[in-house]
Amino acid sequence: MSTAVSVESRIDHIDVSDDTITAHLVDGRVISVPLAWSWRLSEATPSQRANWELIGDGHGVHWPDIDEDLSADGMLNGVPARRPAKAEPLKSGMAREALRAQMAREMPPEAFRELLHVLAAAGDVRLAGDRLALSGHRVVLSTDDAIRAARIEDAFRRAGLDPPPVEDVFREWGGAHGARLKDWLVEEGRLVRIRDGRLFHGEALEDLRCKLRDFARTSSTIEIGTFKELAGATRKNAIPLLEQFDEERLTRREGNVRRILTNDAAR
Repeated sequence: MSTAVSVESRIDHIDVSDDTITAHLVDGRVISVPLAWSWRLSEATPSQRANWELIGDGHGVHWPDIDEDLSADGMLNGVPARRPAKAEPLKSGMAREALRAQMAREMPPEAFRELLHVLAAAGDVRLAGDRLALSGHRVVLSTDDAIRAARIEDAFRRAGLDPPPVEDVFREWGGAHGARLKDWLVEEGRLVRIRDGRLFHGEALEDLRCKLRDFARTSSTIEIGTFKELAGATRKNAIPLLEQFDEERLTRREGNVRRILTNDAAR
């Protein structure tokens, strides 16, 4: 059975309970729809729900506190208010492959990569690892997240080259956005994930690189024991750090020693 919607479907007043939105029309009809039809009203306080005003000569209702609008015709025709895509304020960009799947599924991967590099060269997008973002996009932390991020960063900074267990730090300070804060700190370069997955503070690693370059002025090679003393690190951390520097091509393994690859290395 079809229902014809009258052009005179005008609202006289409206009630919002914890379960329903009820519109009382001027012609005596009453329309009720589930509260879940409006995600803004669902998440609003009772006082915000009660603060409404008629718009369009009664053909709609506006809630100024939450910027929500519903119309009589929409309620009669069964048109709920759609929730927008979930906001991810700590996300620094979008995965390249996810974007290709959404926007350029038919484009060959090589052509898509070339397109992204052209856009990056033109300054339209910013590429970072497997992610990209518009050039002007920046993550803005809430006050609470900024405090948490600072505490997490400080824990790793104070630990130096003997970093604490990641799970312990983020269990204590991460809160609801712990995983996102970790990714953000890594993307900002404040924390660095080395090749075996461990996290170090970026300043601690840079300080160790400087020590290695200074050491290279007197010796172009370094043994593991000497590296441990230079870094003030345990063997548990010294080996992964040397492997990280091998990957960065700051060092190269030659038997039981590492050759330090700098222009200032002693010959």
